[in-house]
Formats: sequence, C-alpha cells, structure tokens
Amino acid sequence: MKRLYILIIIILGFSIRAVPQVRLFGKISDLESGEPLAGVYIKNSSALVISDANGFYSIDLPKNKVCEITYALMGYNSFCKKINIAEDTELNIHLKPSDELLPELKVSSYKLMNAFPGSHDLSYQELTKLPALLGEPDILKALQYLPSVQSANEGQGANSVRGLSPDATYILVDGIPLYNGNHSMGLISSINPEAVKALKLYTSFIPSNYGGRMGAVVSAQTKDGNVNRLTGNVALSPISARANIEIPIIKGKSALSIATRRSLTDLFVPLFNRDQTEQSNFSFWDSNIKLTYKPSSNLSISLTGLVSGDKLWSKKEGNVSEPSTKQSFNWGNYGIGLSLHSFFTGKWSSALSATTSSFRKSEEQKSGSMPSQPLQHHNSITEYAVSWNNKLYLSNSFTGQVGTNLHHKVSSIDRKEKIQQTDISGFIGAKWQIYPWLTLNAVLRAEYPFPILSPRVALSILPATNVKLDLCHDRAVQRINTVGNNNTILQTNIWFFPTEAFPPTIADQSSITFKISPTSHLKVTLAGYYTNLSNVLDYKDGYGSIDRFDQLNTRIGVGNGVAYGIEGMAEFSYNGLNGTASYTFSRTAHKINQINDGNWYHPYYDRPHRFITTWSYRLNPHWHFAATWNYTSGNLQTIATETIPGLPLGVRNGYAEYVEVYPTKNNVRLPSYHRLDVAVNYSYHKWSFGLSIYNAYNQMNVYRATSEEVDGKWVLKGLTLLPIIPSINAKFSF
Repeated sequence: MKRLYILIIIILGFSIRAVPQVRLFGKISDLESGEPLAGVYIKNSSALVISDANGFYSIDLPKNKVCEITYALMGYNSFCKKINIAEDTELNIHLKPSDELLPELKVSSYKLMNAFPGSHDLSYQELTKLPALLGEPDILKALQYLPSVQSANEGQGANSVRGLSPDATYILVDGIPLYNGNHSMGLISSINPEAVKALKLYTSFIPSNYGGRMGAVVSAQTKDGNVNRLTGNVALSPISARANIEIPIIKGKSALSIATRRSLTDLFVPLFNRDQTEQSNFSFWDSNIKLTYKPSSNLSISLTGLVSGDKLWSKKEGNVSEPSTKQSFNWGNYGIGLSLHSFFTGKWSSALSATTSSFRKSEEQKSGSMPSQPLQHHNSITEYAVSWNNKLYLSNSFTGQVGTNLHHKVSSIDRKEKIQQTDISGFIGAKWQIYPWLTLNAVLRAEYPFPILSPRVALSILPATNVKLDLCHDRAVQRINTVGNNNTILQTNIWFFPTEAFPPTIADQSSITFKISPTSHLKVTLAGYYTNLSNVLDYKDGYGSIDRFDQLNTRIGVGNGVAYGIEGMAEFSYNGLNGTASYTFSRTAHKINQINDGNWYHPYYDRPHRFITTWSYRLNPHWHFAATWNYTSGNLQTIATETIPGLPLGVRNGYAEYVEVYPTKNNVRLPSYHRLDVAVNYSYHKWSFGLSIYNAYNQMNVYRATSEEVDGKWVLKGLTLLPIIPSINAKFSF
C-alpha cells in the first residue's frame, strides 16, 4: 500500500506553472555523418534536459518569450540559438565535431551534475586513446579502468562488477544479448571496436527497461552509418585485421554500416612451430552489420546483425606406443535485432524491438585408436525477445516510463537435452525534479514466473552547483543461471533456468555516491555499496563442472551472500593532460550449507584491493601519449594441500593411488597482480599509427596455480600467461 501512495504522489506531483508553456522538441545529429547524438545537454536559463539514445529531446519554454537555448556535447562545438515560439515547435539540430579541448571543459560540469545515477559513459574516441593488448582496442577491457569493474582472471575480458560474478553482468549490443563476450580464450572481447559508437555502463539504479540479470548492465550502441557520404577505415595489428565501411543508401535517410575483423595469429603461428609432430593454434573472427532507415526526423528503423566465432585446436602425431590425437574447440555468438524508434510531437517516444541471440560451443576429441568414434560435446543457449519501451515527456521536471519485455530461452546439451523457459515482465518508472537541487528517480518492475517485484529508487541532491549526492537502492533478479570456476580460461559454462530447487538469485543493493568538482579541471567521486544476495548458486565441494542437466541437484548448492565495498576516483584535465586515479576496496562472501561445512567463504573473483591510474597527454593534433598502471589482489583458487592413500587398496595397475585433500573452498589466494601499459599514437591526415607496450616491465603475473608434493612438502607452482608484449597498430580512414 505504501508503494501505491508513493506512486500516486509522484503522478500528481506536477508543479503548477504560472507562465504558459510551449514545447520545443526535435532530434540532434552529427553534422557530417548524420548519426544521432545521445547525451546532448539542452539548456536555457531555467531548465536542462538531455537527448536520449536516438538523439531525441524535448524541453518546455515560456510562451511568446525570447529564450536562449544552448546545445552542448563533449567533442562537439556548442551551439546557441535565441528562439521565441508561440506553439509547440520542432527544431532539429546538427552539431559540428570539434578537435578542440575547450568544449569538453564547458560540458564537464553539466556531465557531473546531470549524469544518470550509477552510470558511466565511454565513447569510441576515448577507447582508442587507451593502451591496448597487442594494439587491439577492446571495449570490455576498457571498462576495467573504472573503479567498479575488474577482470575476474588474468587477461580475460569477463568483468566482475561490484563484487558479483561475471555472469551477473548483462552485455547488450543494440539490445542483442551476448552470452559470451570473449575471443581468444578470454584475452580479447568479441565486440568489434570499429562497430561501436558509444558504450554505457550501469552499476547501480539499473534503468527500468533492463531485467534478467542481477548485476551491472553494459550497453553498446553501434554506428548507424553515414547517411551523407561513403566513409570507412581499415586497420592492422599483430593480432588481427579489421575494417569498417559506412555506405549511404538514400542520402540523408538510409545507410549501411559493416564492420568485420579476422585474426592473423593462426596464419603466423605455423611459421614459428617447426615441430610437426605436435601443433596447436587458434583463430577468431567477428562481423557486425546495421541497416538504418530514417524516413523522417521522428522515425528510425534499424536492422542489426552480429556474428562471432572462435576455434582452438591441437593435434599430436602418434607413434608405436601412443596413438595420434586431435582436439578442437569451437564457440561463437549469433544475433539479429529489428528496432523501431519513434517520437510523437515532443511528448512521447517509443522503442519497439525484436531480437534473437544464440551462443554455441562444441568440443571434439579424436584418437587414432577410435578415428570413427570421436568424443563430442555440444551446448548452446538461444533467446528470443520482444521489448516495448515508452517514455513520456510530461514537463521539464517530470518524465515517465512504461513498457514490457517478453523473453523465451532454450538451453541445450549435446543437442539432446533441452530445457526452456518464458519470462514476462512489465515496468513503470518516473523522473521527478522536485526542486532544482532535488531529483527523484523511481522504478517498479514486475516479473513472472517466480513472481518478484523489483523496486529501484535514486535520490539525487545538489547542495551546490559543483556538488552532487546520489542515494540509490535497487533490486535485480537473475533469471538465467550459470556456475563458473577459474580452473580454465576456456568457456565451460552451462546455462540453466530457475526452478523450485534453484530459485532466481536476487540482489538488493544500496549505495551512496558523492561527487564534487572543486575546479573545472578536477572531479572527485566517492562511493560505497552493500548488496544482499539471496539464492546464490555455486558448485558443491568436490565438483567443478556440469555435463548433464540431471547433475544440477547433486552438484549445485544454494545459499546466501553479501558484497560490499568503497570506491574512490579523481579525474584531472588541463591543457591536453588527462589523468585518473582510483582505488576500490571490495569483498564478496557466500554461505551455502553444502560448501565449506556451511561456513562463509569467498568466491574466486573476490579481490579486495585494486588501484589503477591512467594518464594521457595530447601534445598537438598529431601526437597522443598514454600510460596505465594497475594493482589488484590475486584471485582465489581451490588447491590441494596434502594427499592420503587411495582406498580400498591404494594401488591400481601397479601404481600407487592417492586422494588429494582440499581443506576449504578457494583456500589459496594467488599473488597480487600489477602491470604497466604505455602507448604512443600518431595521426596525420587519413593515417594513424599506434605503438603500445603491454606489461612494460614484464611482470609475470600468476593466473592459475598447481600444487605437488616435493620431498614430503606441498609446493605451489604458478602458471603465467602474458609477458611484455610490444605491438603496433596502423589505420587508414577514408
């Protein structure tokens, strides 16, 4: 009943306007390419609004009164216009890209004070300036420079956000879910950087239209394509060749954007492997395609397709005593999405989308003794979804949101066992600027089956023009489950759905964020969070994999957990020099009766301390320098510490049998991880070149450990993955 009263108050809480108001609305786009621009700040003397993901905006102005409107966005020249209107008016704006630094400083205060609570933005331009592994810009790895995010294992793009497991993060590309975001055994993400226009991360107060995961949301928006002229680029790095082309189909209205990438490693590895009796190699590729049609400024239709694939294989020639063997691993993502975005007279925007996505993995082993009967294993997850999201622009101070989602998912093992589930959800939300210094965001989601109400609330307080305080509480529900471990860098997860035995995992997070900008060159953010976890899943003691769905009850345990932490970040910008420094303290603990004798334990991705600093300097329009150093506590791993003779005899086939003893789950913490990356970029006309050094001082970080008994004592041995790696990257744009 209390929630009903609150909702009534919000709906009725419009301020009475003494001055008659009219509405100015329209679409904001890039002057050169025609791409819609999200996150543009539209401001007059008494109000400020922000354009949405499709460039739409709506602002109320006094009737028959001269007003000066400013349109501002980082990386673009600000545009000011005086306007006097007597009725609702449409005004479409085209902003011109700028290479100057000054526009960014003008917008920085807007961005600090009006950012969506718990959100972070990353543009493609910012991504390309960061040091990269093997010269390859990486969307998901770039998020690890933020204090809330860290890799769950060395060299992997799987991110743990605010102490939750990597599978709790919802990754979407134009609304298409990605169930595996990695290439090359986790070293590179499968999101092609050339296809991406912007990236958004939500760590708290998840927007109302997102559900199905209990953690953060990573939303990548791909390029619509240049509707005015043919553009594109080709790029080459030691690990891959990639290309992007944007083709106008109907000038000013329709365009086709294609981005593709293929690895080069599988072509070069055989040149350095002279041992023909034992070989191994891997390859990857991905492609993104998007067709956009904009019959008017108020309507946009897009068709998106994505596909990615990986192959890892090895073979060993046989001899008299040992047969030949061959192993191959294949995995990949496939997705299609159709969306329609419309804007009605500045008062209502609607987004209707239908998507299908799939992740498939297969393993095959052949032996010379049984060449016609290979061992095979396949698993897949497929999802079909329809979403309808509506936003109501009721006034400058009040906007509403309402919509629904339908998801049907099918999980398969070895093409024989199949399970499926249909999820239905509805949501309603509102943003109410009660006073210029006080804003309330509220969301309520209802989900079925396993009916759960998920309230989400954020209160933003601005005690001064350069100070902001966000108080958030939100509930998120995991409606597709997987259980992972850190014993391999290959994709091994099996996806399954909630049941009576395994109810949906629920995360209730409360957080507080304090932001201050003492000068136009410095921004400081401090945050703290506490998350209560219900129905947490993990492998029971003695288990680490699932091969069949009927193993779930015997191998998976259910319990509770907590995750909490504090985060701090300072950002500095002055005359081409940009720097950030952040520290995170976070802990995660689970309690499951069948694990660790029912005592609390930490999951493998629990890494308490993390410090990262990133600096870049733009000497002139041609030269750009960057460096990043980070320190992180090591992962946890379950490792044997002793053995006892096997029972009942202790001897089999002439060899002594032993049973390894694991005292507790995740009983060993690996050594701390630290690394320095540096990069230099040079651009001239249509060419750009980059030189980067990954792990510049060649720190051999341990990503996994093994144990063995030596002279009666157990000794740990660390396995390392990535040494110092210099690389170059060349790119030609047209």
